[in-house]
Amino acid sequence: MVRAGEFTLRDWTTKVRNDLPGVWASGLGYWPLVDFVSYKVVPVRWIPLFVNFCSFIWTIYLSGVANDESG
Repeated sequence: MVRAGEFTLRDWTTKVRNDLPGVWASGLGYWPLVDFVSYKVVPVRWIPLFVNFCSFIWTIYLSGVANDESG
């Protein structure tokens, strides 16, 4: 849609309205788990690297959701 220059404001609001609840729910499951693992399992000096890696994975997920044109 965006690449063809056909992505209007209405399309954008519809996409956000459709994708946000699922992404929000996924985040509510993902980030508490990341926090739990980072503070219970990962050594203190490696926490920033671990959380940064998890953030990278989360960004890949968000990119996939944003570019999914089936929904």
